[in-house]
Amino acid sequence: MKYSPDSKGYFAGQHAYGYLSIESWIDACSSIKNGTATPSDFVTHLPTIHDTLYTTAILEAGRKSLDSGGMPIEIVL
Repeated sequence: MKYSPDSKGYFAGQHAYGYLSIESWIDACSSIKNGTATPSDFVTHLPTIHDTLYTTAILEAGRKSLDSGGMPIEIVL
């Protein structure tokens, strides 16, 4: 993310990952709402719940481990 202005003093963060991913999501939502696309059209372009399942499980296990004083946590999917 670029928080500093460009050489002309303008905001220069709009080409960073966060802005581009939000823009892609908004474009997908608009296409779905307008009937020109379906959610399945974006499976290879935007993350889905299936893509984030393992990461979410790992983060949850880490939180539970920290809450229990560092005890190992079994991840069951």
